[in-house]
Amino acid sequence: MSRAEPLVSACIIARNEEAFVDECLQAVGALAEELVLGNTGSTDRTVEIAQAHGARVIDVPWGEDFAAARNAVLDKATGRWLLAVDCDELLLADGVADALEHLRSDALPPALLVKILNRYPSGRTIEMLAPRLFARSAGFRYVHAIHEQLNADGAGAALTNLTLDHRGYLPEGACEAKERRNLAIARKMDDSPHANHCVARSAMALKDWSLAIDYSRKLVNSDCGPLLMLEGCAMGGGAALANSDRASFETFIALARTVCPDAPDIRLLELLAAGQDYLHSLERYGMKEPGEYIRAPIFRHEPAGVEAWLTRRAIGHDGTDTHSDSRLSASVDADKAQEEARCLE
Repeated sequence: MSRAEPLVSACIIARNEEAFVDECLQAVGALAEELVLGNTGSTDRTVEIAQAHGARVIDVPWGEDFAAARNAVLDKATGRWLLAVDCDELLLADGVADALEHLRSDALPPALLVKILNRYPSGRTIEMLAPRLFARSAGFRYVHAIHEQLNADGAGAALTNLTLDHRGYLPEGACEAKERRNLAIARKMDDSPHANHCVARSAMALKDWSLAIDYSRKLVNSDCGPLLMLEGCAMGGGAALANSDRASFETFIALARTVCPDAPDIRLLELLAAGQDYLHSLERYGMKEPGEYIRAPIFRHEPAGVEAWLTRRAIGHDGTDTHSDSRLSASVDADKAQEEARCLE
């Protein structure tokens, strides 16, 4: 490594990100000696803020292709290692010193995995690993116009202690706006499993159930791998259930069982379908209010009673019930149930 070559270059694409870019560049500067920002048409203070941090700003014509924009920035970076980061991602301080030590002294594989924390308005956080730090000499490129991915298939990889905190979905309306943008781009992509997956994913987020069913069906009928097949079944099954399309639901679930019959997503959909059937049976048999039945029941259908039946109570070491909530500690009157059961004979 020559003296003029930075150890790490942060590679960023941005458009109207003044709300995030200052904090992003300040944090990533702890790892990267070089900051390269590709401006795809900002009309706010994004470029001004980036230049104040010493970033090299290049103009990248926007052609509705995130992979092309990222690759344009990679071409301008000069670091030994390239870190792909978005303006709405914050590099956490924990792990930076350790990463720098290994990058300087260790023989490492060309692709390094970084933890991504995706935060959502509901308070939910989804963690994932992605090859965001990689050797420039490997010549990796991004592929796909939307939900772009680093084409590092077959390359050796290692896990880092680095974490990117993704906060872009937190502002009000951000999720819907991004999904509408993604859907518009994905529907222009050439037909492929990735394109079908992108359309179905955005359609699910936007609750366009018919579109989600159509593209989930295209996905599972394409030459895709088992993971995409399972995800297509989960999306299609969920959309079909929401759209009261039981025939499509059963088709997706049956296919999913051939891939992974115990997949949690599929089990959940089966449970939700059973719940719908249960509610329909209450309506069908005239059980509109607790206690209003066409014949004497064995079970009681009040919510508190059902919860008592289904909830597993925590038992302390002394054998006592640790729940104080009377709803959860309610018991079934066995004698009464037996008496009612005899009435049905």
